[in-house]
Amino acid sequence: MKYDLLIEETKIVFGKTFFYSTIVIAIIIVLYLSIILSAKSQFLSLGSLIVPYILVYLLIATHPAYDWLSTFVRDLVYNVSSGFSLVNDPEVYQVLKNYKNPRLLENVPLLRLNLINQEMRKDKAKTPVDGLRNILEESIEYFRPEEDERTRRTKANLKYHLLKMIAFDQAEEGQILWELGFEEYPLRILSQESRSRPPLFKSISASDYNYISRNAFIALKKEAIHDIAWRISYLEKQAKKKMF
Repeated sequence: MKYDLLIEETKIVFGKTFFYSTIVIAIIIVLYLSIILSAKSQFLSLGSLIVPYILVYLLIATHPAYDWLSTFVRDLVYNVSSGFSLVNDPEVYQVLKNYKNPRLLENVPLLRLNLINQEMRKDKAKTPVDGLRNILEESIEYFRPEEDERTRRTKANLKYHLLKMIAFDQAEEGQILWELGFEEYPLRILSQESRSRPPLFKSISASDYNYISRNAFIALKKEAIHDIAWRISYLEKQAKKKMF
């Protein structure tokens, strides 16, 4: 019980992203130390220690293994018994950005899901692509905020609308930045939109989600996509259980 309280307090004080990132970095450090200890040649200088660390970090951080590690850690935190994630973030983003173009979805990896066959057996979809689009739409709606939160600039609300704008509106990134109250959007969008209406979510209250930098937007986007990957993975595991 003390352990659970400590974890929850850590996530509240520092944020979930910091908490998960810390675990991933710890895994990277363990890998690095393993390489050092197993090396045949001795490292004789500080520089010789830094160089292999940078190489290992870049290898992991720029490789799908980084997404896998992050997903695995989240699975451990959310539901240990559920096992490995079955869906990764790049696969989900590929479907999100091509949601309005079914032709580009005909060969995406997520068509392998048992969920799609389930959709077709229930007559909710005529084709696998339609089934995949239904699953994505339902997964996004799962994260719809409560009624009293829908007009506030909360983190959950921003993620929900960000996903909707990517998939259903096919909005460009600059437009999303402006609508959600972030900085560094193109000036042409400011000149086009600000004359007729304000952004959907501009930070106006101290209780609002007050991060507005582009880096904050990028982090929020990654987290939102991962939320959808986690949800689809969970539903796929439930569909597999029903098969046996």
